[in-house]
Amino acid sequence: MFLCGYNAKISIVKPANDIKGGFYMSNKVSKSNISKKSLYKLVTFNVVMLVVGSYIGYMMARAKNFLSVSLKLSHIDTVTELIKSDKLEYYYEKYNISSSLQFIIKHWDIFNPLLLTSLIMIIIVFVYGNYINLFQKNPVTIFFDKNKEMDMDTYYNALDACSVKKAFAIPVNMTTEQLKRFSNKEIALSSMLNNYFTEGEMTYDKFHSIIDETKDLFLDNVKRIINRINIFDDEEYNALVRNFGQDLRGHIDEDSKIKIYLEHIDYVDDLVKQNKEILTKFDTLLLELSKLDAIDSETFEQLQAIEDINNLISSTKYYKN
Repeated sequence: MFLCGYNAKISIVKPANDIKGGFYMSNKVSKSNISKKSLYKLVTFNVVMLVVGSYIGYMMARAKNFLSVSLKLSHIDTVTELIKSDKLEYYYEKYNISSSLQFIIKHWDIFNPLLLTSLIMIIIVFVYGNYINLFQKNPVTIFFDKNKEMDMDTYYNALDACSVKKAFAIPVNMTTEQLKRFSNKEIALSSMLNNYFTEGEMTYDKFHSIIDETKDLFLDNVKRIINRINIFDDEEYNALVRNFGQDLRGHIDEDSKIKIYLEHIDYVDDLVKQNKEILTKFDTLLLELSKLDAIDSETFEQLQAIEDINNLISSTKYYKN
């Protein structure tokens, strides 16, 4: 019963263009999705816990039974007095007590509470370990269709699922923080837009269009980050790290797989840098706008931050195409 549901891998079974709402979440667990390595680890864990727990329980029961019988036969009132007496050696020999059990009995005042505590802790670890393996929620893999819009919670949930892959721990944390910062800056820019212009004005539409295009570019990068992390085989990458060490770049010629995994990592890092640049451009735009008491269409067009953002959008579109 302890083998079911342990570290089950999540499989995506539909292509992006067939996914309703732009993404598909699968949390179905099947026998084929449970890795042999995970099963081996769980079986080993349970066997070790059972063996250790059984041994401790067996030694405690034998020691207590021996002391109880010895006290009755020797007519001694306490265990302490029995241990100090010369009768104990006789009972050791009579009942064929092993040296390890003799050691426990000799130091019974120490081992009695220690063994009991150890037994309780093993039971707790055994129950908790299997509970986590059986009932913990497996991270849900989310693949995005870049042509579909998603709410921000979906992005956060997808990034949270990606965080289990240690190779991308830093990029995922950075992307999550970038999402929060972008949302705040978008609100600030929209507020400034409403202060300077009236909806329907040509400059208002231009400004709003730039914000929307930049947002699309930013979120498209986030989608690409999530999708690339989802196809990354973390187990095989970790195996390469164990074999060659953390500096895999120095071993590219030794295993063709290393180059593939490093390309995935570099791709994600580049997208994180692009989004960092977008945030910087927004910061600059906010700063330039805050210095103006009023702004008209001509002033708007002349803002360096607007030109920089337009250039960034154009160059990124060209690069992706």
